Amino acid sequence: MGHKIAFFGATGGCANSCLTYSLKNGYDCVALARTPAKLNKMLKEQGVSDDIIMKKLTIVKGDIQNINSIIEVLGGNDSSNSVSAIISGIGGAPALQYSFTTPVTLDNPNICTEFTKNLILAMNKLKQTNNFKKPLLAVVSTTGITSGPDDLPFGYHILYKYLLKIAHLDKTRMENILNEAAAENLFSKIIIIRPTLLIGSHLVEKGIGYLKLKVGTENSPVPGYYISRADVGEWTFQSCIKQGSNLPLGVSIFTLSS
Repeated sequence: MGHKIAFFGATGGCANSCLTYSLKNGYDCVALARTPAKLNKMLKEQGVSDDIIMKKLTIVKGDIQNINSIIEVLGGNDSSNSVSAIISGIGGAPALQYSFTTPVTLDNPNICTEFTKNLILAMNKLKQTNNFKKPLLAVVSTTGITSGPDDLPFGYHILYKYLLKIAHLDKTRMENILNEAAAENLFSKIIIIRPTLLIGSHLVEKGIGYLKLKVGTENSPVPGYYISRADVGEWTFQSCIKQGSNLPLGVSIFTLSS
């Protein structure tokens, strides 16, 4: 199995940044996209050449609600085409609603939950094929949902509880599913990335650099006020793709802030 990387949510800032770094560093990549033209446009904005896109990227048109599309991204029944890592930046877009307790919801309040369930179903189908190899899985989650020490900076608790309640419920369900899936032996490693409040676009040129980030764990978080999507993507590339072999087996949780 070569180093082919699968991307879900690649038109989102964090995953698009990670995809950009992967392509520019010579990795073969495959991405699921509802609108391939949008993904192409974003990559060109990142300075990824047409030649690299043509040679190094396969775009599968589809969405996360179609299990067959997910299976196609993961290589299908051809073990020689399977992926060594899966990167998910799946998340919903904020949407206002008339509610005093939850004024902000998502365009799909269950998008992370639905994708994770479908990914597990797809992986279980692939597990039945010959020469199944377990990929590394890295997903972008969020701070504010920890069961460990507080990972939020001063002043964020009310903000998160009031404005991000729906999104956090979805991310919590996603993490719960992944923790349960760890026992199914579908992935070599599961990395849950919990960035603090995301700012900025997908453009890698806007990042401060992954080496300048404050990195913590669930048991020893390093609270911070914000982090750029570009930096989350670079950290994911450097730590989960380029140096993923150094991560421990099982589920690892990291907090990120600038």
